[in-house]
Amino acid sequence: MFNTIRYADQLSPIFLNITLLEKSTNEVSLLGIRFSNAISREDRSGLGTGNGLYGIADDLRQLNNSEKQELTLYKQQINGLFEITLFYREDLLLVKEQKPLPMPINS
Repeated sequence: MFNTIRYADQLSPIFLNITLLEKSTNEVSLLGIRFSNAISREDRSGLGTGNGLYGIADDLRQLNNSEKQELTLYKQQINGLFEITLFYREDLLLVKEQKPLPMPINS
């Protein structure tokens, strides 16, 4: 979120756009979130080293059991927008069925 504020074009009508996603592959169902915002700088080469998300990408590779960026974390800059998309395995976030807990016994 810090980089969204730091590099964003505060004059843009859309400061930050958050999109929730769902994706299925042969192996797994994924839930995702995409953050995108307009970039104010014309020279985008100075937006950082690109290493700031390395730890998060590594965690997602392990959690999702995938090396593919499109199934873990990917970032792109297109048409003056900076986008980061993160995917999580659905079974790590949702409980399909939960049995009710037994009531405590009053003694």
